[in-house]
Amino acid sequence: GDRDRAIINANQAGDGVRGVTITYANAASGDVNVAGLGTATFIDINTVETFRYSGDIAAGVGNDVVTVVGTAAIGAKFPREQR
Repeated sequence: GDRDRAIINANQAGDGVRGVTITYANAASGDVNVAGLGTATFIDINTVETFRYSGDIAAGVGNDVVTVVGTAAIGAKFPREQR
C-alpha cells in the first residue's frame, strides 16, 4: 500500500550535538514541523505516516536530543534507533 515516509539522517561524524524539535502542526493529516537542523526556519513535512530521525553517535553514545511536541491523541512513540 501507499505509505508516506520522511527520513532525516543527521548522522555525519563530528557534526556536534543537535537539539531537534518535532511539532505536530496538524495531527489529523500527519503534518509536522522539524526545527533544529541548522536551517533558518523549521522544515515543513506534510501528510506523513512515518517519520524517522537518525542522529549521530559520539563515543558510543547518542548525543542528539529530540523533543516531540503535540497532541497526546496521536499516541506516537519515537524509539531511539542506532544503525
